[in-house]
Amino acid sequence: MYRSATQLRTCAVVALAITASATGVSAQDVHSHTWLSPKSHPEIDDHQIPTATWLNPNSKARVKFCLLCIHGLGLNGRSFEYFGKQLAQQGAAVYAIDVRGFGQWQQIEGHSDIDFANTLTDIEKTLKSIRLRYPRLPIFILGESMGGAIALRATALSQESVDGVISSVPAGDRFKQTGTKLKVAEELLSGDNKKHDVGKQVIAQATQDSTMRDHWENDERNRLNYSAKELLRFQKFMNENHEVVQAITKTPVLLVQGCDDRLVKSAASFELFDELPVKDKTFLSLPYEHLIFEEQEHTDKKLNDTTNTFLLVWLQAHIPTAATPTNAIMENQDTKKTSSTSLPSKSQNSSPKQSEQGTQTPEKKRASHHH
Repeated sequence: MYRSATQLRTCAVVALAITASATGVSAQDVHSHTWLSPKSHPEIDDHQIPTATWLNPNSKARVKFCLLCIHGLGLNGRSFEYFGKQLAQQGAAVYAIDVRGFGQWQQIEGHSDIDFANTLTDIEKTLKSIRLRYPRLPIFILGESMGGAIALRATALSQESVDGVISSVPAGDRFKQTGTKLKVAEELLSGDNKKHDVGKQVIAQATQDSTMRDHWENDERNRLNYSAKELLRFQKFMNENHEVVQAITKTPVLLVQGCDDRLVKSAASFELFDELPVKDKTFLSLPYEHLIFEEQEHTDKKLNDTTNTFLLVWLQAHIPTAATPTNAIMENQDTKKTSSTSLPSKSQNSSPKQSEQGTQTPEKKRASHHH
């Protein structure tokens, strides 16, 4: 595959990165929990945001920063399992929510469709919850693919709440889109809103690794089927990236792209990077297929370690000097009581009608503040 000189130089720099030093705790020992399934625990309803968390169990360990992760299309928060454990060893408090319509939201009546508006509300509430637990620490957002676009949107809407954003393969311009577009058009014209298994095509393009394909396809927390309306909503959201990035004027951005990606076009990701007005921005091209931070247990360990080390260097370079490392012991005590972030009561939740009105872009949000 042809790679530009810029891509090759970037990959070479990352390959020479120094491996992070060990902290005396293995990945297997990292404290990890997730929100409980409403099927087995009927007392839990949609007052909770499905959230996976990875923390260093050592009570003397110092948490240096917090990281909120947003998964890609068809996956769920647990897709960051390997990645979350690795960063927790290096002083991070790592959180990963399920996007509305994915993961455990599929089990809750009325929440099984893709819903970007309420997902952005979930992110806002989760950021506030993290800030309450770690008031003196920086908070970063990391998203991949669809999650990369969501991370950019969340940052643009609330730059004061985020100290930096890592957006991996966020572009909406993909290979082999024509067939999917035709299916969507046919379904909308016919009025049929049945689900279509486009997930297998996404998986086939995303990776050539048979183990990752099997895991992606067979994990019951993942999702493969979507209605025509959901696919249209998804593509519209992704296409709005160009408008969204214009609003990111002060938050540092690290935009990441796989050199061997057969799903998202590398040129499209770089186009978004070029449109970012913020001065503190970095474009990183790495020798991966589509997924870089998710499902790392199925990719090359040495490459993952080097990539995660490079990310840690970037994160640490963007930690404000006033930030104060905090003991993880209080967080560990809190998670014994609950393993989720609270949502508002049903009366405060956005109604389906509100959700259907569309997702706010930064331009719309600014306009609403002027009225």
